[in-house]
Amino acid sequence: KMGMSMRKTADPMAVIDKKVDSLDEKGVADLIAKLQKKQREGKAA
Repeated sequence: KMGMSMRKTADPMAVIDKKVDSLDEKGVADLIAKLQKKQREGKAA
């Protein structure tokens, strides 16, 4: 069980899930918008 939680923490999506837990709806939408913007800029570069 310990190994599972450690691997999950290393997973970027799990880290985002943890952040989402501590944010409100608006914060979540803002975070997603920032991530999508980063992805678009990464593809354009």
